[in-house]
Order: sequence, then structure tokens, then C-alpha cells
Amino acid sequence: MMPPSYALPGLRGAARLKSRATADTYSLRSQKILKVGVQLSIIMPSGHKEHQWVSIYPKHKQLILRLRKKHLKGLLPTSKEYKIIYVMDKSEEAQGKYLISLKINDGNIKLLFADKKQSSVWISSISNLLQMHNTC
Repeated sequence: MMPPSYALPGLRGAARLKSRATADTYSLRSQKILKVGVQLSIIMPSGHKEHQWVSIYPKHKQLILRLRKKHLKGLLPTSKEYKIIYVMDKSEEAQGKYLISLKINDGNIKLLFADKKQSSVWISSISNLLQMHNTC
């Protein structure tokens, strides 16, 4: 049985609201994952390879990449922040690692992931957050 024609706009509106709610839930979950951060190998714009805690979060309508090192067995943490301009759309495999290249104000920083799924989640999450902050 087909619903009456006057009910169709209401059903379409309900479906649209449901899809927005699902997207908002995914976005919040992605933000939490990125903000908590993860320990990764990274390649700095200079080409130097380091192992640091990496997190990404919004700050003043910009998306920020924070790299954190711990010195003296974690007693003296230091961090540096970079504004993310854009992210490469794909992850490339290099030496068994999945590489994400982020364009920052000082060049490119490359994040190296051991897991393709994790790199894909980070790419889509960063891209979505950049799109949200660029439209604000």
C-alpha cells in the first residue's frame, strides 16, 4: 500500500533528518578519535623522521595538527602546533606503511600508519573536519 501524496514530503523530511543525525554522530566520533591522538612515525617537512603523539582538533575556526614529544620518561612533554591547510585524498603504501600527507603552513608533514583502515578513517575524518571549518 502506497502512502498518500500529502505524507511523502513528511517522510522525505524525516529521512533527511535521520541522515543528518547519523552524519553528526559520525563527525563527533571522528573528532574524538583525532583529538585523543595516537603515537605515529611522522616525516617532517625537512625530511627528518620522528616518532610522536599526533592529535588533530579544531581551534579558532581552523584545524590544528599537534605533535607532542615526551622527554625524561614523560616528565617533560613538549608540543608544537601546525595549521592544516588540506589533506591528500588517498593513502599511499610505502615500505609496508600507509602514508597520509598533510599540507601545513610550513610544508608537508607525512603521517605513517601500519593499518590501511586506520589511515582511511583519519583521511575521511580530517577531510570532513576541514570541509566543516572551511564552510563556517
